[in-house]
Amino acid sequence: MALALGAMTYSGLPTLLAVTACCLVMTGRLQADTLRMRRTQLMAAPFGAAHDLLAGAWPCLAGALLAFAIALAAYRREQRRRRGTDLAASGPGGETWVLKQMKQAGTTG
Repeated sequence: MALALGAMTYSGLPTLLAVTACCLVMTGRLQADTLRMRRTQLMAAPFGAAHDLLAGAWPCLAGALLAFAIALAAYRREQRRRRGTDLAASGPGGETWVLKQMKQAGTTG
């Protein structure tokens, strides 16, 4: 039996896309590192959006695109934060939060 692309089904390509998206999101939530978590969850977005397109779920697609934009902004913020911390630690006169705390406690010179 052939199924139309817009049909609501529990088999075929739409289901495969939805399962892939859900598995990637759950795998992302298992990550201890937030950058790795965000990256894994961003990989789920195209699968979820493709499912919404095939299912004709336009409000869900709009929500998925908005969630993707927010997740991408959070991912970029995390990258910048880490780069800033790395640059502060390696740059001339740069200090990380840990070094500042150690100096205040008098454990470093």
